[in-house]
Formats: sequence, C-alpha cells, structure tokens
Amino acid sequence: MFARILAIVVIAASASAQAPPRRATNIAALLTFPVFYHGRSVLIVGTVATEKDGKVRVSDGSTSLRVVFKGSAPDGNDEIRGEFWDLGRMKSDDPRLVSIDLRQTFGVDPVVADMLLRQRRTLDPAKRREIIFDIQRYLAKQQYYVQLASAVNVAVWDRALRNYGPNLGFDWGGRLMAAWLDR
Repeated sequence: MFARILAIVVIAASASAQAPPRRATNIAALLTFPVFYHGRSVLIVGTVATEKDGKVRVSDGSTSLRVVFKGSAPDGNDEIRGEFWDLGRMKSDDPRLVSIDLRQTFGVDPVVADMLLRQRRTLDPAKRREIIFDIQRYLAKQQYYVQLASAVNVAVWDRALRNYGPNLGFDWGGRLMAAWLDR
C-alpha cells in the first residue's frame, strides 16, 4: 500500500579540511539495507538517466534508484556521491527536507506521512483505529474520482431469440454468433 521511497541526495561538498567518509556501495545494497545507509554519505557507480517528467534515476541494469540533484544531472555512466535518505524514516518537518517540495519531488503527502508514522507508533488499538479512520477521511477528501467496477448484464430479451444465455462478461460477440431469431 505505502511504498518506501529511497533517494540519494547529491549536495555540493562544503569546504573543510577533510572530506566526510563515503561508503562505496551498489544500488542493491542500498535497497536491501536502507536502515544502515540512511543519512550516510555514499558513492555508487551507475547509469544516470533523466526521465520525461524531469526525474533523475540511477540504474545498474537490474534495479534503479531515484536521485535528487542540486543542480543539473549528467546523463550516462557516472560516479555519484551524495547522502542516502530513506524518506520513510524522516518526518516532513526534518530540516534536511526544508528546501525540497515533498509532494512535487517524491509524490509524498507530508500530512499522510505524519499520520502513518503516528499510527505505527500508537500502541492502543482504539486510538490506532481512530488515526487510521482519520487517514481514510483525509484521503477521501483528496480524491476527485472514484472508479468502481460495474457489471454488464442483459435482463430482458425478445421471445424469438434462441440459443442465447446471459453473459456476465464483455464477450458479446461469442454469445451472439450462436444465437438466432425464430420468427
């Protein structure tokens, strides 16, 4: 239901006497152990590609990961240095996220993220259920169109129609090919 969003944030290095230690890793390790790498400086090698909607992803051939650049991102095979963030472990008011529009960049609604975090940390079942109902009410207000399944059924047909039975699907042609009118 709620997909975990992982990202590498590439930030321009600040001037200091020593560079912060970076962990050389690969995308599979980042996706498998997000808790270990969360908030740490990492270095990965992969193919950087910009999608049609402007989102930047790094890929190793089998899996890919979202990358947020502070500036322009070069396409092609590249070495990426940055900080790894597991957004599922961060609050929407985290100081590191102040300059990033979560809804625009990651498709994350900060209100829902906070409510989900609150319900995970609540032990009382009655309070937890109420928080879940609050989440449902909030999401229902955000929803503009609800698509529901609809059945196609023929309830009445002419008495002269022979070899035809009700069809509970969308295959009208198969049923009508064997049917005939007895007049």
